[in-house]
Amino acid sequence: LAEPGRIALINLHRLDRMERIFTRSSETLLGHLDLSDPSVYLPLLTTTNVAGFEQYLDDLEYFLFNYLAAAEARVDHMRGFVRKHWPPDGPFRLAYHEWISSRFKTDPLHNWIKDLRNCLIHNRLPVTTLTQEYNVADGVMRHTFHLHTKDLDHYTKWTQAAKDYMAAHGPKIDLGGAVVAYGQQVTELKDFVSSGFIEAHQHDIVTYRTAETAYYQVLTALGIRRPDELPPPL
Repeated sequence: LAEPGRIALINLHRLDRMERIFTRSSETLLGHLDLSDPSVYLPLLTTTNVAGFEQYLDDLEYFLFNYLAAAEARVDHMRGFVRKHWPPDGPFRLAYHEWISSRFKTDPLHNWIKDLRNCLIHNRLPVTTLTQEYNVADGVMRHTFHLHTKDLDHYTKWTQAAKDYMAAHGPKIDLGGAVVAYGQQVTELKDFVSSGFIEAHQHDIVTYRTAETAYYQVLTALGIRRPDELPPPL
């Protein structure tokens, strides 16, 4: 159980688990923003269903807060993971810091996501509006939720990088588009760290996998089924 390769795989799983939490929160928020089903969006757009629309916005605030909290937790977890598994002056640690400096530290979107969390905690959910667009070519009604820069300006503690992001997007920011774009950045970083970790522990992982395969071959020869092959308990 204390094989170095097995420990490495456990640590890799822990890294993946935090990324899954972030990804799940992102998917949940995007799913809530997706109003492609007429049975969902039509009742929200009637003037007689004010309570239903207010509930939808309450849920939006809940999912957005969870997403932003998961984004912040991912940053803390990734930083701790790298500090734990690589020496400060090692080549990967230096490459990691270069990656963070060039792609996150001053990145407008990353800083806007971080600051939006603080805005939500210390202020309120920014005013959100829904835009409908009907595409004649494919007959699809598309909906886009926007946050308004003018309303966001009421929060006074935006970093310069976050201000740059808002300035580049004009009066309205596509919330779903920002979530998708940030998810791509996060995935690239996670893949970079995972690849570095696997490379650093490749020998131990291969050794463990080889021993594991040989162990299960012995079990098979003895007529003993692997734990994952056993039927579920009654």
